[in-house]
Amino acid sequence: MNRDYVPGTEYILMQEGGLFKATSDSLILTSFVKSGDRLLDLGCGNGILSLRLINRWKEIYGVDINNKVLNLFRESLKVNNLEDRIKIFNEDILNLREIFEPRFFDAIVFNPPYFNFIEPKGSIERARHSQNLQKFIEIISYLIKDRGDVTIIFPTNRMAEIIYYFTETGLKIKDIIAIKPRDTKPARHFILRARREANFGNFYREFIVHKGLGLSEEMERAIKNEVLL
Repeated sequence: MNRDYVPGTEYILMQEGGLFKATSDSLILTSFVKSGDRLLDLGCGNGILSLRLINRWKEIYGVDINNKVLNLFRESLKVNNLEDRIKIFNEDILNLREIFEPRFFDAIVFNPPYFNFIEPKGSIERARHSQNLQKFIEIISYLIKDRGDVTIIFPTNRMAEIIYYFTETGLKIKDIIAIKPRDTKPARHFILRARREANFGNFYREFIVHKGLGLSEEMERAIKNEVLL
């Protein structure tokens, strides 16, 4: 089991096999989440998002169906003395209505591992993915407080679908951040920020990861765990 530091924090992440390499998705996503009282990390995995965000939140709840990665997350909590501030649930997201009351969370962050950012092949598989995605968003709408923020990262080829499901469940789009590897390259992923019981926003911006031979200034700030809102 390896001990690696979470970029932009003093915390240690426990994991098995290989050296820890934070994905740019995780670092960028957490830089678009504000502070508050109670946050839900959906599909939390080994806890990289929660550990990046815990200094901004009084308490965090992590949910994942994979108990193997959750065991690593539990070890990280012990090492960092965070067991009283981050609660872990080994559960299917679709069962969360049975665990939490409606409007329980001030904010929800979601980096979905379910689709691996791959376009489903065939009409049956595509329909199944869309149905699951719709159910996840319905759960999010159930759990988030009025005027609570939802922040999600997803591939650009599913943007219209995501926006449609959010709107259908009462979540109003506030911000769309297109993530481009370079300013000359098209965005492959986007961050969507939505809010329950709020007016629509009209904020669109681009986040550039690389500039010249290195990282952009904004990406450097994201690595440092700065809030970019």
